[in-house]
Amino acid sequence: MTATLQNNVRLRIFLIVVLSIVIRIVRTHASTSVHKSSGILEANYFLYGFVLLCSLLPFKPGWVAAFLVQGIALLLDVLALGLAFIATWRCKEQVGCMQTLPASLIVLAFVGVVTILDSLQTWSIYFILKGPIIITSVTQRIRILFAWALPFAYLINITMILNSTWTVWVTPHLVGDTLIIVMANAGENVLLAIVMITMVALDAFALLLVDNSLVSKAILAQIALTTGGILLLYATRGGKEELKLQELKFVNSESRVEPEPSKLHKRIKSKKLQF
Repeated sequence: MTATLQNNVRLRIFLIVVLSIVIRIVRTHASTSVHKSSGILEANYFLYGFVLLCSLLPFKPGWVAAFLVQGIALLLDVLALGLAFIATWRCKEQVGCMQTLPASLIVLAFVGVVTILDSLQTWSIYFILKGPIIITSVTQRIRILFAWALPFAYLINITMILNSTWTVWVTPHLVGDTLIIVMANAGENVLLAIVMITMVALDAFALLLVDNSLVSKAILAQIALTTGGILLLYATRGGKEELKLQELKFVNSESRVEPEPSKLHKRIKSKKLQF
């Protein structure tokens, strides 16, 4: 159950980030007040990244930190939703705002959905903290990280192609992320480390060449996720036997449920003790 909740948290982060990108696009057509109030949600990109990285840490304090950061994200959602609602309510009484009212309502609706999802997210992390922490294998965590990084690569390349500013320096993740996802369990840690370090260096160089704010933030996200992958890869230094043991524990924790002793068994056991 806890492993399912952990996966739901990671998948929900992806959905929230997609909705946040939609809000960023639509709010350019909304009123000035709604545009400014919904801009508060841009700070959540960094918070969601932090929650994702914390969810991959193999100890409980990581989830405690994720719970606190997710609570901050929820407070920002409520603040943005309240300000956007007040701005839209005031705008409906002004003639000049009627042109931007449809876009403002769409932004308000999406902000409301994000707030609901963040509330579910906070509740799920709370339940994870109440139950036993199930640690996934290192290879699975690396795959999760680079499955997250791959959409940013497509976002960067598509955005730069549409803006006619494409450069070859933003393409390594299209190949590198896929390669790491496929070879994460192959035991080629040296090769994977070289690929990751090379991609971080190329990302840092590409960051100097772009002037689009969306692309810059996506490249920073790539750098953060790839650096997290390097740290997780370093955690496999214990050897393949330790890795297999972690994976075996993960499978057993998901598939095996210890049956509770029946009342008759408890009664017989207590009588034996009395005798």
